Amino acid sequence: MNALLVDDDRYFVAALREKIDWHSLGIEEVHSAYNIRGAREIIERHAIRVMLCDIEMPQGSGLELLAWIRERAYPVQAIFLTNYADFHYAQKALELQSLDYYLKPVALDKLYPGIAKAVGRAREEEARQMAASGVSRAELLEWFVQRVASGALRGEEALRRAEELRLPLLGRPLLCVLAAFLPDPLASTPGALPSPRPALESWQMPGTQFLCAVPLPGRNLWLYLAACESAPPPESFASLLSALRAQTGHDVTLCMGRPCALDALEAETVRLREALAQRADIRNRVLQPDAAGDPSSPAYAPPNLVKMREALERMDAEGFRRMVDAYLDALGEHVTAETLRLFRLDLMQLVYALLQSHNLEARRLFASAESDRFFAGATHSLEDMSAYAGYLAWVLVNAVRLNEQPATLIDTVREYIDAHLEQDLTRAHLSRIVYLNPDYLARLFKKELGVSLGQYIKDRRMEKACHALVETRMAVSRIAGMVGYDKYSYFIKLFREQFGMTPVEYRKAHAARP
Repeated sequence: MNALLVDDDRYFVAALREKIDWHSLGIEEVHSAYNIRGAREIIERHAIRVMLCDIEMPQGSGLELLAWIRERAYPVQAIFLTNYADFHYAQKALELQSLDYYLKPVALDKLYPGIAKAVGRAREEEARQMAASGVSRAELLEWFVQRVASGALRGEEALRRAEELRLPLLGRPLLCVLAAFLPDPLASTPGALPSPRPALESWQMPGTQFLCAVPLPGRNLWLYLAACESAPPPESFASLLSALRAQTGHDVTLCMGRPCALDALEAETVRLREALAQRADIRNRVLQPDAAGDPSSPAYAPPNLVKMREALERMDAEGFRRMVDAYLDALGEHVTAETLRLFRLDLMQLVYALLQSHNLEARRLFASAESDRFFAGATHSLEDMSAYAGYLAWVLVNAVRLNEQPATLIDTVREYIDAHLEQDLTRAHLSRIVYLNPDYLARLFKKELGVSLGQYIKDRRMEKACHALVETRMAVSRIAGMVGYDKYSYFIKLFREQFGMTPVEYRKAHAARP
């Protein structure tokens, strides 16, 4: 559920955002606006259900905003907060079906019941709208389960509303299974996840009754819910794993919970999500976080980084990858995400240090969406970490080999300079093209061509300016900008130093030649 805070006092809005535990009240997202126009834009873009609003604001009143909301039939529960104890304001707020009216300053413990009442009213209105719109029982069940799993409905209220809506969620244990879908770690552009709903809905297990399958916020995460008397063994999910892989084309990890009551569903969902975040297991398996013998997180023991560094110094990417895979295999199936995070840090430091020793700028080499994807996925599983290590080695080896061919590097820089003479061609800018340290690039450039980088750029600019002066009738000021000099006087100064005459004199002298 979304809430909106509207007040021209930005500090008051910030205080409400920070000091109120919105999640405990069932509010998933809080939006802010500081005038009526901004509030209208947010209401038109987002499904706002609860609004806390000031009345007197510079660009219009909160009463006008609520009147606009009622005209358009937005289902918003409104609470007014104002500095003015004005009977007319209070009367108008009631006419517009405002839920509450508070005078500032208001203590937070006084405000909580009002917000909770607004959330309750919004939920009742949402349920009535769903019932009136002809929503199917299956859709109503999915909507309800999503609200409970996310914490929007809790405890006694969840039980009461499930009974009111006659949903099949009471009087028997509920089996909660989370399915996390992982794309191929080597895919250059991972495709969108096809809906796994058909496979989840059609899968049957003795002793269970399927209830619903719903997506949850997060990285390709789905909740499978069934009624059961006892938790089935993990091996019974093998057919579901196969069906989900065939349906989605993604690898999948299932995290199986304990049978629980409806009012414990949120806590069980949170527990399973935390287990998925902490564990980094082999793909396509069933996790049972509370199983006997499931080990706690072991202390991180780094691999032989000296041997790995030696392999990379020999440009032996395959040998490096074999060492990484051997280390990952030795970690076993119960490796944690924290262990992989620490291992990823060691690999990054190793590769970055080697790149620096070759005067290569590591942060620029890895400044890409592809690099971000490998980095983020590395802690998901052993296979993802192996793929990340292979990517690091591939980038390192290719960058170093290119760096060992200075003529090729300098040709790349020269071609770029010739095509971009009108730009600000600093050493820092040019070094980013070939991922080199700026000072190292300047030294390498002079060593290869016998002229400094700055002098080369100046010579090429003057050469292009001379051609334009002779071959065109373009204004000298425009020619100056075309070759990268914004200050006309500076261009004239450099031109005179180079040729002993002004650009105008140069044009006349060459125009007079037969």
